[in-house]
Amino acid sequence: MSQKLYPKKFGEMEVEYSWQDGAHHIAKLTNGAYCHITGLPITNKSELKAVLTGDNLEAALNWFDHRHEAEENPPRRIMFEADGTPLFEDGTEVESPSDLLESLKPGPVLDAALMALARKLDAKKEAERLATETKAGNVAKKMTGRKKPGGKKPAGKSAAARV
Repeated sequence: MSQKLYPKKFGEMEVEYSWQDGAHHIAKLTNGAYCHITGLPITNKSELKAVLTGDNLEAALNWFDHRHEAEENPPRRIMFEADGTPLFEDGTEVESPSDLLESLKPGPVLDAALMALARKLDAKKEAERLATETKAGNVAKKMTGRKKPGGKKPAGKSAAARV
């Protein structure tokens, strides 16, 4: 059974298994790809060897060696908009870092695509937050004249100054 994780920067990931050893935390996604639990890609075999052992390590190393070979269901091609935002060849938006991990080779292009996806997801969250704030709510706050809590209060006279 998979678990959906929402890393801070990279949106939703569906994790099938994960392994941790100290500060290293590797996840196997439901699409068969491996990545760090933060959503960052695996860039070399030593990252896998630091955490995995036995059959799990063999499977991960096999994936690493063959991750960019043609498959029966090849990954969808990724294109980039003028601002660097990744999208699929058919024009639909990329919503998950796992789509980028299975389509792009590790390197500067993948790093840039992950960062662009993170910026897009942050902008989407901010737009949703702003949409929930209504103008009427803001007007009502201004009309009541309430000050923000935690503002500065005037300093009181000390006991010595009152005598």
